[in-house]
Amino acid sequence: MNFLMKASLRNGTAIVILCMMVLAGGLWSFSKLKVTEFPDIEVHDVVVHVSYPGANADDVIQAVTEPIERQLLRLQGYDNVESTTTDQGAGFIVSYPFTKDMREAVLEVQDAIDSVSMPDKVSVQVNQAFFDMEPVYAAAVTSERMGDEIRTLFLNEILPRLEKIPGAGKINVIGIGAARDESGNPVKLSDVARFEQAIVLDERSRFNNRESYTLEIFQARGANTVELTRQAAKVLQEYKDAGAFDIQVLSDKGQQARLSVDTMMREGVYGALFTVLIIFLFLRNIRATIIAILSLPLSLMATIMLLDYTNYTLNIMTLGALAVSVGRIVDDSIVAIENIYRWRAVNGDSMSRNETSLKAIQEVIGAIASSTFVAVVVFVPLGLVGGLAGEMFRPFAVTAAAAVLNSLLVSVAVIPLFGSRLLNKVKSEKRKQKSSNTYEKWLRHCLKRKGVVLSAAILLTAGGFLFVPLIGVSFLPNADTTVFRATVTLPAQTELEQTEEVAGEIGDHLTQWPEVDFHTAYIGLATDPEAADYGLPKPEIAQILIHTKPGTDPEQFLDRLDVRLTAFVERLYPGVQVGIREDIEFGPPTGENITVTLFSENMRELSEAARQVEHYMMQNESLKNVRTSVGTTGIGDVVEASVSEELATVHRLNGRTYAVVSADMRGNKDITAEVEADLSTLPMPNSVEIAVGGGAEDVQDGFTDLFVAMGASVGLIFIILSVTFGGVLTPVIILSSLVFVPTGVLAGLYLTGQSLSISSLVGMLMLLGIVVTNAIVLLDRVEANRKAGVDLENAIIEGAKIRLRPILMTACATICGLLPLAISETGGLISRGLAVTVIGGMTTSTVLTLIVVPVLYSMFGKYRRWSATLR
Repeated sequence: MNFLMKASLRNGTAIVILCMMVLAGGLWSFSKLKVTEFPDIEVHDVVVHVSYPGANADDVIQAVTEPIERQLLRLQGYDNVESTTTDQGAGFIVSYPFTKDMREAVLEVQDAIDSVSMPDKVSVQVNQAFFDMEPVYAAAVTSERMGDEIRTLFLNEILPRLEKIPGAGKINVIGIGAARDESGNPVKLSDVARFEQAIVLDERSRFNNRESYTLEIFQARGANTVELTRQAAKVLQEYKDAGAFDIQVLSDKGQQARLSVDTMMREGVYGALFTVLIIFLFLRNIRATIIAILSLPLSLMATIMLLDYTNYTLNIMTLGALAVSVGRIVDDSIVAIENIYRWRAVNGDSMSRNETSLKAIQEVIGAIASSTFVAVVVFVPLGLVGGLAGEMFRPFAVTAAAAVLNSLLVSVAVIPLFGSRLLNKVKSEKRKQKSSNTYEKWLRHCLKRKGVVLSAAILLTAGGFLFVPLIGVSFLPNADTTVFRATVTLPAQTELEQTEEVAGEIGDHLTQWPEVDFHTAYIGLATDPEAADYGLPKPEIAQILIHTKPGTDPEQFLDRLDVRLTAFVERLYPGVQVGIREDIEFGPPTGENITVTLFSENMRELSEAARQVEHYMMQNESLKNVRTSVGTTGIGDVVEASVSEELATVHRLNGRTYAVVSADMRGNKDITAEVEADLSTLPMPNSVEIAVGGGAEDVQDGFTDLFVAMGASVGLIFIILSVTFGGVLTPVIILSSLVFVPTGVLAGLYLTGQSLSISSLVGMLMLLGIVVTNAIVLLDRVEANRKAGVDLENAIIEGAKIRLRPILMTACATICGLLPLAISETGGLISRGLAVTVIGGMTTSTVLTLIVVPVLYSMFGKYRRWSATLR
């Protein structure tokens, strides 16, 4: 470190040029970075789609499901094998642990299926699943000339252009029809035109109850979501402007990702401005403020260059890490420039500027380096966490750690140079010394009443845990939805035209609702990404997506829709089932759902049991969005269909037949145990076995992993503190400041209505490094005084007074830098919960650190054995 500081002071021109290169390189890298909503997460599932045209479910089970299942169950190293069988097809999901090489897994599954002898009509596709199973862009196309003219336009012009867009993956067109071979299999457009990935589906699509085509564009792995959807929208807009058809965008994840990026950047800029204001208010010196702020652009641009080099994307995790790191990035520079400023004020012109800067930085370099390394090592265990939590937050950890390390380099290589060059006139410290007198009086008062202080601190810390049952838990916070899904299920083997007729009646009814903005119906295709039969042909199913107008209360609308639409359908078509729920975008689990799995080989008893569970969950006021995998069977007119209580779709898990009933919890209270207890009282058939799970399992696994990571982080922090201070006593006193973190965190989450989530725990993980920094800066000065021969009490008082300002500056900079994210109303849900966590924990821990840590040191510092200290 000394070498860097001296080299910086000797080679000012080179340092300035290097800074300009970093800024230019960062801007260039930023312009090239791909923008996605979520990190590029590898899903450890292999998905198998089997099409068997003309076969009923029994035929599919005998000819496809059972023989394939037998081969898959012979594989090694998988977690689960799940199958779904329906008329004309089946689907399989083979789940693997996160340690599995997925290229090897896909080959193993393909080999297993190739060994099965199946009818000639059967076609099989084997693929690795991907994190975002929904299209990144979806649009409804309507025209007065729907038919051969628009179909030909799509096949010959539009789809070939869309497929050439960089990053475009699979492309579906729902509603064009007539693109199947003689066996009834969907035909790839490469067979009828000149492209490879698009598939035309003859299922029906209606927009606002008008005949329509629905275009769905999926992205290839690693694609730039924003650029892909922008170019796709541009192509379609050309045809709209020419009068070929009208377009209604149903979903645009590129626009959502851009909104997240813009929101993060805006809140980050606001946070930086607040940070600048805080530094200026403390130092009252414009030049010192500018020097301290230099660490922000330099550290951020250097980090962005690293993201570009390592092929990370700009997403809610990497951007969130940059945004929440704004306050921490300037901490090292604040401590450095504040000490240079103080040395200049005390020594005036008695020392050269270079000498003043060098000695000032040398005085605090130990505290700066150790606090930075502490802030970095807390992310090491996070990078090693397994499962979905580790996959989600690893980019966050890498980005935040890189930004903090870059800030250390700036504070030792750049700040001394500019401090020596730009700090010309510095006012006397007399006024600032007077401002710390109040703190000195309080501290002396507390040192005389150590028992009272510690008792109050313990009570305050214990009291914070009273908020735990009030805030609830979740995996990740969930946004309010504006889209609702109505799943209409007719008897099995119902013709597509009959299902379309029912969907048309529902569409006419929905058009009269004032809260409804528009609605889209998908007839004959399972389009719910949460369902096990996703993507399979289902002529008896209509999925209706209802988009509400801005300002609509989601909870109230959901309740009205459930009652009114269900009653409307039952009145016109008795026996037709309607399931209503919020349409939550596919992505990380929220942990707010409950899943009841029922196992039995007796189909009738399994169906009866599933109906019992469904009825119970629909009556439970703490649950919403109740849905079931149990369908109905029956042939004939829709109105007069005889419905038998048997399974239209057969689900199997590891060779056992099962049915699923699931629901979402209202509010943040976990009622999994309550539901499990209630279900145990239901009179179930003897053959039925029940297992209750769902999002609570994700929460428990994620929380366990992160608590282990926190424990490992504390161990790593202790090692660094031991190396820095020597011995055990001082590191233990410093670590005691962490005890005060939960009080502020839990109180902050309660006051802002946030749940305790994975993002909150990551915030607490960050706090381990941030909070300890304050105690390090304080006791570093105290122990320097003691080494100089100052008695214990005066060493504590002088050290606390001198380090009061940098501690308050770094704390206020961190808190104010996160305030825009904490109060943001748009986007950044993960970062918002994390920001609230850090703000709450930082507030209480800073106040208590300034009082309790000196009290503890005064009690145990006399046992400090200086001969054992590493000097």
